[in-house]
Amino acid sequence: MQTDELNRRLVHNYIGQLSNRDVPHRRILLSFCGVPGSGKTTLAKMLTRDLRAQYIRHDDIRAMIRYEGYEPSKMSMGPISTIVANTILANDANKFIIIDAGQDRQWERFFAHAKEWKAQPIIIRLNVSKELLQERLSRRDSKTTNHRRNLELFIEQFENCKKHVVADIELVADYNYDEVLARVKELVS
Repeated sequence: MQTDELNRRLVHNYIGQLSNRDVPHRRILLSFCGVPGSGKTTLAKMLTRDLRAQYIRHDDIRAMIRYEGYEPSKMSMGPISTIVANTILANDANKFIIIDAGQDRQWERFFAHAKEWKAQPIIIRLNVSKELLQERLSRRDSKTTNHRRNLELFIEQFENCKKHVVADIELVADYNYDEVLARVKELVS
C-alpha cells in the first residue's frame, strides 16, 4: 500500500542519487510528449548531461519501488515525482528539472505544476512512426510486453495530446541532437 511514509522514503533515496544539484538554474520544467519507444529517455539523458539539469525518471522510481519490495504497477508515480520536484525546488540551487515521462495523459497536471511552481514549462514532442515504434519495442526486454500490447492506446493518447498541447519543439525520429540542444538553450536563456 502506498503511504506518505513510503513516498517520503522513496523520495529521500531518489534525491540522494541526483546529480547537478548545486548547479544554479532558474525554475524550468522540461518534459515530453511521446509514446514508449519514441526516444524520450535517450533525449532526456543527453539534455540532462549537456544542460546540467536535474533528472526525474519514472523508471528509476519504479526500480526503487521494486527494490523496496513493492509492485510498481500498484503505485502511482505522480505523487512521488511531485514530492521529488517540490524538494528540488525548495532545497537545490538547480531548479531546472527534466522529467523523463510522457505527458500524453498528464499534460494538464504538468502545466498546473509549472504554474504552481512558477516554472517555465517546455514540451518536446517526439513524432515517431508506428512501424519504428514496433521495431524499437520488439528489441526491448520482456518488461515492455505491456507497451507493445497497448501501443494503439498510447498512440491514441499521443494524438489526443497533440490536439491540446502546442509543443515548444517538434521532433521526428531522425532529428539532429545539436539543433535540439541549441533550441532548448535558446528557450531557457
